[in-house]
Amino acid sequence: MKNQVRDTIIIFIMFIFLNFVPILGQTNLTPYTSNPVLGYGTAGSWDAGVLFLPEVVYKDSLFYLFYSGSPNMMTTALTIGYATSLDGYNWTKNTSNPVFKADGTGFDALQVDEGKILIENNLWTLYYNARSVGGPGPGPSIGRATSSSSDGPWDRMQDPVLKIGSPGEWDESFVTPNAVLATDSGYLMYYSGGNGYPFPPDKHGMIGLAFSPDGITWTKYDDPQTTNPPYAESDPVVSLGTAGTYDSGLAWECDVLKTDTGFEMFYTGDPDSWSGEKICYATSEDGIHWVKDSVNNPLLGPTQDWVTVDIVSPSVVKIKNTYFVYYDGNTSMTDGQIGLATSPIVTAVRHENKVTIKRYKLIGSYPNPFNPSTNIIFEVPNQSLVKIEIYNILGKLVTTLVNRSYSKGRHQVTWNGKDNNGRKVSSGTYVAVMRTKNYQDSMKMNLLK
Repeated sequence: MKNQVRDTIIIFIMFIFLNFVPILGQTNLTPYTSNPVLGYGTAGSWDAGVLFLPEVVYKDSLFYLFYSGSPNMMTTALTIGYATSLDGYNWTKNTSNPVFKADGTGFDALQVDEGKILIENNLWTLYYNARSVGGPGPGPSIGRATSSSSDGPWDRMQDPVLKIGSPGEWDESFVTPNAVLATDSGYLMYYSGGNGYPFPPDKHGMIGLAFSPDGITWTKYDDPQTTNPPYAESDPVVSLGTAGTYDSGLAWECDVLKTDTGFEMFYTGDPDSWSGEKICYATSEDGIHWVKDSVNNPLLGPTQDWVTVDIVSPSVVKIKNTYFVYYDGNTSMTDGQIGLATSPIVTAVRHENKVTIKRYKLIGSYPNPFNPSTNIIFEVPNQSLVKIEIYNILGKLVTTLVNRSYSKGRHQVTWNGKDNNGRKVSSGTYVAVMRTKNYQDSMKMNLLK
């Protein structure tokens, strides 16, 4: 089952972006001259001591900046509030802040922070880091809550949607959400994880990836080539750089954008976890394998801006022809305000048909397990008659999905879990068989109800 889920994630991401290659277009960031754009609250207020970990979304011509705050980070638990802006530069804090707090019970009894927002059909979904007991740094769980309004009330799940790995794994100490993306077939979550304390983690913070068909049930990405701790259960998709480089100590706290050319990531890098975190940039064709910018990294560091210690946790929105990059800037380990840097968007070049098809191949299906439908991916090297049939585990034909000619390339067909007569089939294992004149292959799929 674990291998099936892992392969599903890989196939899912491969197919979405198979015909595109990313171009490293991000070259520089220019700090806003009036930074910080969001500063401390008045004495005694909920964000008087720290406001950091920004998450910016753009809806109906309005910027929303969600952030974590506390009057004293060392003594008072973090909560989540937000501010709004018409132009991205001038911000007004919401008078109902904080809008999301720990509820005193369960996995998020003590603290909630680093909220990440997904808006679909006017439903606001909040993914957040949580802890039930005290301790330094981020907690061991990621929670999920929904609301019809940015102010709440929030309907939170009673159990976390993502948790730390087992002892010895790369993410055994903490997991915290960084970016959640919706696609046509499910959701992607990029998260930071680590396996070391004290905080900040000394050479342990990296970036992982999880996949979900519904935004509730998540499966971490697992590279089939790594089978021993710390990568037995899952693998980071962005790891530490080589010794002495700009991200050899930390490569974590990111934002990820889906583009016509693949994915791009703004993330936090540091050579030794203590010398000053900086904003870095990478791109990916498939969302799993990332290419760090070898020319311009790091894009922005404390010596280039108003910040004296760290620039952390970028949150990025694209408006017209500009990147708006918001970040947590601090002058000590316990304070923080929110800054802004901008950059013109360099138009990336779109390359079609990058994948060279040299042979017939039944690649796989996603999702798998599935309910109620799954997508079957296959390749043909030239114009060919292709038949794909579904059989039950006893070898009885259930349905013929396709029996027609396909052009050279990679293709997808969908099985809706029905037989040739249009009746829904029962739960169980089914076999997809692909046949051409000179090729035949099969694979198993599990229908769960």
